[in-house]
Amino acid sequence: MTVVDIGGGTGRVSQSLAGTNLVVVCDSSWGMVGESRRKGLNACLAEAEHLPFPDGAFERALVVDALHHMGDQGRALAEALRVLAPGGRLVLEEPDLRLFAVRLIALAERLLGMRSRMLGERDLLALLRRPGLTVGVPERGGGAMRASVEKQARC
Repeated sequence: MTVVDIGGGTGRVSQSLAGTNLVVVCDSSWGMVGESRRKGLNACLAEAEHLPFPDGAFERALVVDALHHMGDQGRALAEALRVLAPGGRLVLEEPDLRLFAVRLIALAERLLGMRSRMLGERDLLALLRRPGLTVGVPERGGGAMRASVEKQARC
């Protein structure tokens, strides 16, 4: 299987998938890309809003604990869907804003001048509702909200 981990940082999530799969970690930080490569992962330096891959290049796309760090979240998701093959699946995980601790983290990141923008479930699902996609029911647990999106075969 081909997998792209967008905003994948050090490759923490991708590392467990790399065995028999072709996994590529994309991150906008040289330091993070270097960490992924030290773990033996394929990694590229790229902004999530401008991925350097052809349309439909991957069967799976991951955006784990990263979307809130992306400057143009809508564009980043559009790029993730662009590089996803028809019939492919995007898995997205973000901090669950319903939790007080997560709201404190969001506030702290704003006060530190980070460009983070955490989204609640309604806003996140609104970004994912597009023609040609099937959005699964979000799941919660461990302080995070997870959603999966399947790109229909005829997109």
